[in-house]
Amino acid sequence: MKVIFIQNVAKQGRVGEIKEVSDGFAVNVLIPKKQAVIATPGAIRQLEEDKKNRKVKEVLDKNLLLKAMENLEEVLNKESDGFLKLTNHKKDAKGNLFSQVRENDIVDAVFDKIKVSLNPDQIVLGKEPLKKIGEYEVLIKDKEVVKKIKVLIA
Repeated sequence: MKVIFIQNVAKQGRVGEIKEVSDGFAVNVLIPKKQAVIATPGAIRQLEEDKKNRKVKEVLDKNLLLKAMENLEEVLNKESDGFLKLTNHKKDAKGNLFSQVRENDIVDAVFDKIKVSLNPDQIVLGKEPLKKIGEYEVLIKDKEVVKKIKVLIA
């Protein structure tokens, strides 16, 4: 029986894979556990359509991120000499922050500037936590797209 895997199954198949398995295994294990569905022509057509839609979505997401980064650079160059300024953190007299700057803080600051919400997983802060006043380089990264922005903590 031909089945389409909808979950990864060890030593059997991966998500989206069409594979021939024994009838008993399909009927008694894979289908009841919702790990696979029978590979009907309609299900195969739906799988191909989903793959195509996923590819289109990935291209759109990449283009949107590139456009957002261009807009962010323009706004930062106009307003603050190319720096994304973070000023809402409490600090002591020596310039140490009471709480470190996290990915969500940068996502919020970017949203305030260009009204585009990034995923915190796309922000790479580096090896050292941002716990002092100063200038830092932060990466915004998504699969193939990598952009650097300068962050000023004041």
